[in-house]
Amino acid sequence: MNRIITILVCVILMFILLLFHDNENNTVKKIESYYTTISTVDSQRKKVEIGFSKVPQRVIANRIYVAETLIALGAEKNILAVNYQNTDRYKEYLPQYKEQADNLSKITFDNLTVEEAINLQPDLIIGWLSTFNGKSLETTDLLANLYSGCDTSLYTSSSFLVFDWNLNYEVNKDLTAYITVNNLTNEAYENTALYTYGPGAAPQPGRCIMVGMKYSF
Repeated sequence: MNRIITILVCVILMFILLLFHDNENNTVKKIESYYTTISTVDSQRKKVEIGFSKVPQRVIANRIYVAETLIALGAEKNILAVNYQNTDRYKEYLPQYKEQADNLSKITFDNLTVEEAINLQPDLIIGWLSTFNGKSLETTDLLANLYSGCDTSLYTSSSFLVFDWNLNYEVNKDLTAYITVNNLTNEAYENTALYTYGPGAAPQPGRCIMVGMKYSF
């Protein structure tokens, strides 16, 4: 009889353990299947919904006010960095948020650029409407051209490294200002050889700077 009771107790314990294990798995599945949406409006005041399949862990807060809001919500551990605008130089965090804010990483006291944002690899950027226009997230490119394996009987060097740089600044949706610098380092180079005249017979232009504006009609 005692043996039967012992077996029954063991079976019940195994059942409870299996049930607990299943509940654990279900909890994990619920966490993995996390999904929520936020309803807001875009720059044209049109209603949009943004979906998240997981809780953002690397958030860039643009402006002091955004960082304060996140701290108030208890999400300061999710703040990757705070970007400050020029006017934020003269502002201070509210006293109740200052201690947490002092531990936050700072990006710059200037407009947030695309390169800065990409370099930090955030999964969410929170800011004002102006955060996401051309004045803040302006684009800049640096292009490197390497010419190698050049025959020194025809070229002045066996290799040349030439940099081109440009910056685009969106003034408004129709007007974009730009600056382009070709051969940024003013490298003396050739990319064409003239056998008849020997090395250096076809030099390429030195540094060239172009500034302009593009308007869309």
